[in-house]
Amino acid sequence: MLIATGTLTRQSLAGKVVLVTGAGGGIGLEAARALLWLGAHVIIAEINRRAGQAAEASLASEFGRGTAQFIHTDVGDERSVNRLASQAARDFGQVDGVLNNATLALLGAVQSVPVKDWDASYRVNLRGPVLLARTFLPGMLARRSGVFVCVSSTGAAFMGAYETFKAAQVHLARTLDDELQGTGVLAFTIGPGFVPTQTASSSIPRLAAMMGKPVEELRELLKPHTISVEAAGAGFAAAIALADRYRGQEISSVQALLDAGVELPQATQEPVSTSLTSEQIAQALALCRRVRATLAEQSAGWKQRSILNSSGSSGRSSNMLA
Repeated sequence: MLIATGTLTRQSLAGKVVLVTGAGGGIGLEAARALLWLGAHVIIAEINRRAGQAAEASLASEFGRGTAQFIHTDVGDERSVNRLASQAARDFGQVDGVLNNATLALLGAVQSVPVKDWDASYRVNLRGPVLLARTFLPGMLARRSGVFVCVSSTGAAFMGAYETFKAAQVHLARTLDDELQGTGVLAFTIGPGFVPTQTASSSIPRLAAMMGKPVEELRELLKPHTISVEAAGAGFAAAIALADRYRGQEISSVQALLDAGVELPQATQEPVSTSLTSEQIAQALALCRRVRATLAEQSAGWKQRSILNSSGSSGRSSNMLA
């Protein structure tokens, strides 16, 4: 397993219970696999019964019975989330981490996507995380320990009905970070990058047509941002294990993997000319130092501009200029 090649151990999350929404397949299933390798118990909160049952059986065959449990859940339905919480409490006692992986990805121009589809996207991509926060944060606060992870996505045109609500998860996590300071409960956001799941791969031809680009051109544009399904899921799991360093931030699966000592294969690139003179190199270094100094100055200024509180040290400095 990819997660096993880094510095984290099989005791990193021993005794912890992590709830992963949408873990019936794709990134969620790979996140569940990596979390189990790290020693956690996993709750598979999945709306598709067949996928959820298959995921539980697959994980049981790999890690043993009882290590992962499927609980049928509609994250956008409050009663369903309450039933999830009741069964989790009965079977596991508590939930130590929530990973908001469930998603509904829609394509189309803003003015063309029906309002009912916008509502459906909101229901899964924002209402769901809010319901999960309302349901599971009180227990974490009482124990003064826990991790709440949102999953973000920002990018191309014709994906507004999806990415508007995924971007809102970033703000949700930042708001929670401010509200949870000093409680021992951590909130942050992670983005997987482009992951060639079955759904994502099948969407490329449609998206290319909407953008007026050849399919292969779009694939080439996505290539530098592409990581495998296993890598994306392993990054999610690694981020939970390393949650202390990510409080209030928006990070990526690649960043979490690198922090966990996992080396990813480098994408094949065209040879880059290195025939620069020493003078050109010196000029480039000087420009880099000036840019870095400017960014540091602006970041420090933004930290002091909070109107309602003085939480400038909330760990969000890497996002202040976004």
